[in-house]
Amino acid sequence: MFVLDLENPTDPANYIDREFSAGTPFNWQDEASGQLMQAVMAYLRQEPTPEQLQLVIKYLQYYIHAPVWLDGAVIGPIDPEIVAEIVALRELSLKMTNLAEVNQYIYRALRVAIDPL
Repeated sequence: MFVLDLENPTDPANYIDREFSAGTPFNWQDEASGQLMQAVMAYLRQEPTPEQLQLVIKYLQYYIHAPVWLDGAVIGPIDPEIVAEIVALRELSLKMTNLAEVNQYIYRALRVAIDPL
């Protein structure tokens, strides 16, 4: 269990090194405060409060900025189109403000095999 600092979601100190990969994000289910889990569950029902939606957005920012997604040493050569999409997702994550944008963002992330939720 951990308490994730989402005030600065892209801070490299937020990521962990595991035996098989460096710079991986924590899973939202492992967050100890319970607030993130409540926010994600409300999002999955498509009923988040504005505060919960902002927490989900910060988690998505945190998740996509994990160094592991672009670390070819860990996951092998990465297709340049996938790299470009991950970079675009990182930029997009910093601009999301509403439920529709979050839904579209998650769909795009899934298309490159990144499932943040």
